[in-house]
This record gives sequence, structure tokens and C-alpha cells, in this order.
Amino acid sequence: KDIKNFDDNKYFKFINSGTIDPYSTLWGERKTQYIKNQYQNPVINKKELGIISTLRESISSVEKIIVANMTRGLECVYDSGKIMAGKSTTVILKGKSNIDLKILIGFLNSELISYFILTYFNSLKMAGGYINFGKDQIHNIPFPKIIIEKDQIIKNVNIIINKKNKNYNSDISKELIKIDKLIYKNFNINQNEIKEIKNYLQL
Repeated sequence: KDIKNFDDNKYFKFINSGTIDPYSTLWGERKTQYIKNQYQNPVINKKELGIISTLRESISSVEKIIVANMTRGLECVYDSGKIMAGKSTTVILKGKSNIDLKILIGFLNSELISYFILTYFNSLKMAGGYINFGKDQIHNIPFPKIIIEKDQIIKNVNIIINKKNKNYNSDISKELIKIDKLIYKNFNINQNEIKEIKNYLQL
């Protein structure tokens, strides 16, 4: 269904790779392509979804990170349990490690991980520079065994999420810079290396 103002107790928003940006969705901002049709405000009835697939209904209703599968770099959005993700995405649920998903999304949407993705998976690039991300690629992303300054990462991610929820066009540049600095610090990346990474990403 295509409903702008809906009861989120009855419906999930529906998104796919084309309506995912880092930290936010383009739901309502850009039309969602589904099979042969396009929808401005696509929603899925929760009860009907539960009848079709209890697994998809349960995944949609819990905290998660949704990753766009077809993109030039990782684009991940956090969801508290209000979105159903299409098949063109990968969903990350809270695992056995119990790492806060807001820490994880801070890493995934960072400059450093974008650099890793674009260099490590360079051979997978298709026309237009797009890479088809899936579970295998995501599992290869490096992650520190010991995470420092967790609270600061979560704090800035929360600010970004709150801003984006209020206004998709909100300026989040200050928070992104703070998160990037924290991620670089977690991997002990020095200033010369940071400069090289930034120069590469600007190409």
C-alpha cells in the first residue's frame, strides 16, 4: 500500500537499497521501486506480513541495521523496529557479542570503513562503480577487539538519528567528523594515514 500518514502500530515502512542513505531513509522523499511499480510512501500491513512470513515479520519488528546491497560504498540506516527491508538489502541484528548496534553503525558509516570497502573490494566494482554488498563482504569488514570511547560514539550517532528523524536534510557534518575521529582512534590511524584516506575518498 501507498500511505503517507499511517498507524505504525498496524504498518511497517517498506524500504529497499534505493531508499537508503547513511543514517537515514529516503522513504517519502524518493519513490521506491518494487517489481514493476513505484511507491512514494510504501507500507506493509504487519498482520498480513505475519501470515505470509512470521520470520520477516519478527525481523522487521526488532532493532536492526539495514544495509543497502547495491551502492558505491556502505550505506546503513538504524531502525528501532518500524521498517521492513526489501530483498535488495542486508539486515544486521544484535548478535552474541552484544555490541550496541549504534556503535556498529558508527563504524559502518565511517570514512575509514568506506575507504576499506572501496579498496578491498575494488575488484567487485561494476558499471558506475557500484558494488553488490552481501553478508560475505560485511563479514570481512575489520572491527577492533576492544572498542574505546563507546559512549561518545553512541552519543553522536543518537544525535544524528534524532536530527534525521526530524528532518532528512538536517546538517550532521559536525557529528560525522566527531565519529570519524573516534573510529580512526580505535584503529590507531595516524594523521598522515588519515590525510591519505581523505584524499582517496575525494577522488
